[in-house]
Amino acid sequence: MHVIEAFGHTELLFRWSAVWAMINDLSVICHVGESHAQMLSEWFEPHKNISVAGPRNGDSWKKYLKKLPIEKEDVLILNTTARFKHWPSELLAHPRLYMVVHNVKYQFSSQEKFRWKLLPEYLKKIVDQPAKERFHKAVKGIIVPLPGMAEFIRSENADAGEIHVIPFAYQGDEVPSSARRKFRMVVPGTVIEKTRLYPVLIEALNYATAHGLKGELVLAGEAKDEKIVDDFKERFAIQEENEIYSGVDTGGIKVIIYRRLIPQIEYEELLSTASVVIAPVKKDVVFQTQTEEIGRTKLSGAFFDALFHRKRLLLPAGIGIDLPGTSKFTDAINLGDQLLSLAKSMVPVEPDEKYAISRLASLWESLIFNSHI
Repeated sequence: MHVIEAFGHTELLFRWSAVWAMINDLSVICHVGESHAQMLSEWFEPHKNISVAGPRNGDSWKKYLKKLPIEKEDVLILNTTARFKHWPSELLAHPRLYMVVHNVKYQFSSQEKFRWKLLPEYLKKIVDQPAKERFHKAVKGIIVPLPGMAEFIRSENADAGEIHVIPFAYQGDEVPSSARRKFRMVVPGTVIEKTRLYPVLIEALNYATAHGLKGELVLAGEAKDEKIVDDFKERFAIQEENEIYSGVDTGGIKVIIYRRLIPQIEYEELLSTASVVIAPVKKDVVFQTQTEEIGRTKLSGAFFDALFHRKRLLLPAGIGIDLPGTSKFTDAINLGDQLLSLAKSMVPVEPDEKYAISRLASLWESLIFNSHI
């Protein structure tokens, strides 16, 4: 099986590698850019059936993919599709080609087709819609993490072909509470205002610290929104050192903000020592020309980060996600109360067979070995 990640979104390769390693008679080659190759090679080292390849020595992705030796029987997974018109026709002609879908409405909504018909001719030359439709016709199947996403695709495209619902992570083992040095709250993801409700989070911290909460808050993603950084600076005595902002308020909450990309292995370490994962995501997020609904047509990676590390996950009410260990908050005060409660007594996240590594392995086996040309 060949897995191609040409755009640097390697998180799923980390999550799925242990699943692929369980499957007998399977060899996996992950094709990634040079900047990700070393880290993935180290992560895959325990898994003898998984290797890393990709364009090197100045080769372009298009040139590399054109000469990629893929057998007719091989399964080919496109982990991120991005700019469709840049994929070589040789690759799109492969009979066992699958794509992982992250933004369902952008990919499959009938609104996109209608929008295309209304565009002036000169604009039609520079947008991706015809290439996108050719791409959809070329793939044998689609991979999505939730049944609701599959249902949306079917409602918009009855002829979409195979749709495989495979969660983006299996449920890992819980880190013993004794391994945690303090109550650590982790908010995964790039720090930008358009996708997350940071003002609600700050208000919840104000409330919780006033009622005795102590611990650490980590914004586990590169901070790209200066306004959000300034908001935290106003609230906490934050100083910068080696591209990391950190500060402590008088109530005893330490806040850590990264002004750089966090390497995946460092990111996993942050999550593994979390007491709780907070995902203050907005329900509606604009992607390209479409407004995606989190939990129905698009996901936040934070959901499966929490699942993978078996952490309790706090989400805004109204987000249509029901993963193991998930709790919903209605407003900042309710979030603050839940944090106070968890800081006093952490309730373990119970295992769920639906997200067991063995079940994910069986789902992948079905796609690889029971799906014929």
